[in-house]
Amino acid sequence: MLDSLADGTISQHEGGTVTLADHNLTYQTNAPAAEVVYHTMTTPRGRQFNLTLPDGSRVWLNAASSIRYPTAFPGTERHVEITGEAYFEVVGNPDKPFRVSLDDTTSITVLGTRFNVHVYGPGADSRTTLLEGAIRIRKGNQRLILRPGQQAQLLEEIHVVDDVEVNSVVAWKNGFFNFEGLPLRQVMQQLARWYDIDVTYQGDVPNVVFHGKVYRDMPFEDVCYILQRMGVKFKLTDRTITITE
Repeated sequence: MLDSLADGTISQHEGGTVTLADHNLTYQTNAPAAEVVYHTMTTPRGRQFNLTLPDGSRVWLNAASSIRYPTAFPGTERHVEITGEAYFEVVGNPDKPFRVSLDDTTSITVLGTRFNVHVYGPGADSRTTLLEGAIRIRKGNQRLILRPGQQAQLLEEIHVVDDVEVNSVVAWKNGFFNFEGLPLRQVMQQLARWYDIDVTYQGDVPNVVFHGKVYRDMPFEDVCYILQRMGVKFKLTDRTITITE
């Protein structure tokens, strides 16, 4: 439970230390390790956390997400695995590419860049957005390179969208919900992960489109008020919101 621990050294392992400071976990490698050890960081719904990897690359984890990573990068590449959503600022190293695995068939290869990965489970709205640098995406036999401002939507095949509003994509990292142009279902998915609620629907999903952005520290009662102002009809039972027609 990292967000409840005091700042300081969390653990020591062969070749390095792990320290916690201001809600950021940092790995420092002092000497080559005889064996590569993997750690996994997981955020529950309603939490997010920051991580500095052994190479100095930084990762921000959104709610209900995880990252698996080694405590050192001794090989020919730097490899991590992601579920959920994460924002990366990768330290450049042409001799040791940085690779992010999203599932068994999809991965991202990086030399030095800033990008956001959104992959909440099979069949979900999975996408990768590039803010700076260049990344190569592989999905099955398909491979392509993204330019800054492009988004790869990871469907059965990769579909590239140009001129994406990148600030809205990483709004979560900066403490905001950006709902501009989002339909109700996507808005409720974000709210469910952050406020640790369940969402169900009676009948068809209402055709409601949201605009604007709000702070993520907004009380849940204010969220319900916004839904009412948008004309969304719902019932609240314990931690479950049921959307009605």
